[in-house]
Amino acid sequence: MLRAKLGISQENLCDIVGISRQTYSGIETKKKKMSWSVFLSLLMLFTNNEKTAPIIRIAGAFPDDLKESLNISNR
Repeated sequence: MLRAKLGISQENLCDIVGISRQTYSGIETKKKKMSWSVFLSLLMLFTNNEKTAPIIRIAGAFPDDLKESLNISNR
């Protein structure tokens, strides 16, 4: 849903995050678990985009304690 909200293809998102399209496709279809580094990369991408940031905030996908542990200020 977040990728669609940005209007980008799996291939474009994979280029940004640095993973293969096959890996991302598996994650998106819930056939593969994502690594912590992929999770953080996607979280940073979606949190720093005005189209997807409100969804991340409402979903609570980037809780304050995680922001604190990563030394990231609240916006």
